[in-house]
Amino acid sequence: MDKWIKIIIKSYSSPETLERLPRINNKMNLFCVHGFSTSLVYFSKKTENMYNKNYLFVFFIVILLTITSTSLYLSNNNSNINLINGIDKIRSEQVSLKHTVNVLTKHIKDIKDTNTQINIGSTTTLSDSFVQVMKDKLYNQEYTEEQSAEVGSLLLNSVLFQDGQCDSYKVLGGGSDNGVPGEGSWKICQDSDKWHVNRSNQCQVFSFGIANDFTFDDELTKLGCKVESFDPSMSMESQKRSDLNNFWKIGIADKDTNDFEGKEYGGSRKQVWEVYTLETLMKRFKVEYLDFLKMDIEGNEWPILKQWIESGILKKIKMLTFEVHFWSSTHDIHTHLEWAKIIIALREQGFKLFGTRENPMSTDEDLGFLKKSSCCYDLYWYNSNI
Repeated sequence: MDKWIKIIIKSYSSPETLERLPRINNKMNLFCVHGFSTSLVYFSKKTENMYNKNYLFVFFIVILLTITSTSLYLSNNNSNINLINGIDKIRSEQVSLKHTVNVLTKHIKDIKDTNTQINIGSTTTLSDSFVQVMKDKLYNQEYTEEQSAEVGSLLLNSVLFQDGQCDSYKVLGGGSDNGVPGEGSWKICQDSDKWHVNRSNQCQVFSFGIANDFTFDDELTKLGCKVESFDPSMSMESQKRSDLNNFWKIGIADKDTNDFEGKEYGGSRKQVWEVYTLETLMKRFKVEYLDFLKMDIEGNEWPILKQWIESGILKKIKMLTFEVHFWSSTHDIHTHLEWAKIIIALREQGFKLFGTRENPMSTDEDLGFLKKSSCCYDLYWYNSNI
């Protein structure tokens, strides 16, 4: 069996993938979305003398396998939904699934039609191929509001396609729900080539967005890291919490200003914050490289990520984790495209995604064809260029 098909089955039929996607009524759609990202690469790399119908046959077999895996997993995971109920649920979603498959089939056809323009070489990695395919879809085509389904699938693919590898990781901070890490917990990769790039100096960490929960930051200090914690929304004043941790009542932004409009943590009262760019903060704290940066700032991440990409500051960060927010009240199809471009640009700068998680506090949002998609995902990256 071709190695690309093996990648599809291995990546998108695994229990880890299923655990990230607990909403059964949406699971079939999301598996199609995950399968799409690798399938695009597979189809674009195959030669012209192969039969199109064989491509589609394998693609739909993969979808069938993931559907079966979903039902079996749910029935064997102490779930109240047994296999029969799972199948009934899948049938009830057949209209939505059919629409999703139609969208993905069109993507595949589009990629084959533009195959000669993409010029994916035989030695190109899966990660590079994915970026090239996504850039073609994002920059070389125009979309209308009627194509929100296609744009929604592109956005999800940009943030969920995992091309990194971490053999040894640890979850720090937060609580747990029946053994599952809860809100406030974050994953770090402890592989020797990814952790602690400042090997002759002290591990340096910036943590943005505390929400009165210092458990993650405190556990990092136990690993010997110097952690600077930032959150302007909390009532707590700037202070030294320990020898390895300081709290600062200031925030991160795409520009330096002392009149940024925000809201108090846990409430709706408006506040005026003091915020700075990452470059300014690194200079202020005399930090040349960051071993780890965490950011959870409730939807304000998008302009900041864009500024990081444009400024070149990302070359000084080894490991990066942040939560993305897809709140429907704040965006449209054009915003979806902009967000997808930001994530693809992050990948172009050498960042590999080694883990994703549907945030435990996620609400349901409309992403065009996924009517109840999760609003929020935690993404775990490392910089392959450091």
